[in-house]
Amino acid sequence: MEHKNYVNLSSKDYNKFIYRTLPFPRLVEIFETGQNTLSAPWTWDDPFENFILKTEFIKNGQRVKFAVHDRCFAQAWSTKYESDALWRIYSPDKSCVRIRTKIKKLANSLSSKCADHKTSAFIGRVKYFSENQIVPEAIKLAKYMAGGTAKNLAKTLLFKRNAFEHEKEIRLIYFGLHRDAKKEIYQYKIDPHELIESVAVDPRASNQLVDVYKHYLRNIIEFKGDIIRSKLYNPPKDLIYELKT
Repeated sequence: MEHKNYVNLSSKDYNKFIYRTLPFPRLVEIFETGQNTLSAPWTWDDPFENFILKTEFIKNGQRVKFAVHDRCFAQAWSTKYESDALWRIYSPDKSCVRIRTKIKKLANSLSSKCADHKTSAFIGRVKYFSENQIVPEAIKLAKYMAGGTAKNLAKTLLFKRNAFEHEKEIRLIYFGLHRDAKKEIYQYKIDPHELIESVAVDPRASNQLVDVYKHYLRNIIEFKGDIIRSKLYNPPKDLIYELKT
């Protein structure tokens, strides 16, 4: 991916780790199918998501929408290594896993599969605003959309309300072809063993479940990266302190 396709990121960020929490069956599916899956923002819960691309504008007296509204897709990752909030939100049954890769590695996994990657594939850091700020920021950004540059389109998917700031989100973004319109997901081929560097199991998972996951990943999937249980809730080591008498 070229430098201009990185949004709100500097070259110093390219090799930073990012993380994604998902159910274990979903991780198995990634390895077995060799596909990464992005979803359409219109399927997401937050009504503020994608609302610039959904907005109608008046041009020459007629109502118009951005042509890519129905064919944009994205995937959320996080720069946050450990977070109680993220485990509780994305692993409510205490059985999910967190995978790790690098920003550049994820970006290249998509751009290498897109012939038109300069205008269709992006990765960027989400910016967070208060509810009082988010609409004015959206309007300001919409004004720059007249030129219709692909990077400006990507920016419309890279701002959220402060209520989500704990996610420290990085988004992989793809603008699909006309045949992708109205689809809920977009999938592309990857080498999971190359993309995924390590797997961490929910810190609340039972020892038995951790052992099952490790066995499956090592012996069935033949995953070579690190497999650990998150240490978020590990108790502190016993302290011994000599009291003076």
